[in-house]
Amino acid sequence: GCIFGAAFFISLIFAGITSAVSMIEPFAFYLINTFGMSRKKALILIGIVVYILGMLCILSSLKSTQFGFFGMSFFDLLDSVSSKVIMPLGGILAAIFVGFVMKKDALKILFEPYMSGIFFELWYVFL
Repeated sequence: GCIFGAAFFISLIFAGITSAVSMIEPFAFYLINTFGMSRKKALILIGIVVYILGMLCILSSLKSTQFGFFGMSFFDLLDSVSSKVIMPLGGILAAIFVGFVMKKDALKILFEPYMSGIFFELWYVFL
């Protein structure tokens, strides 16, 4: 049991690290291309920002700290903004992009392996 538990948590650590790297890459790419930063400087800047946000979340959850906004802790504020604003807005913008920017023929080619004929036409109408 101990060996499997240790192996599980070690694999969980590696999964978390690889997921974090894949989430950081778009920000690093943006900083490198937009501001001409070196990769090292971009990653250090991202690390500092993530560290500060993480520390604010941790400090806002302490009982002795009255740090927060709008009657919520910093962590609750980030959670509320991401779930009530950012995710619905992202879904709406994705639907607008697929419905009005992408061409129907390109969508048909893209979704052909998954749905075809009447199913694609219905999906496109409801989109």
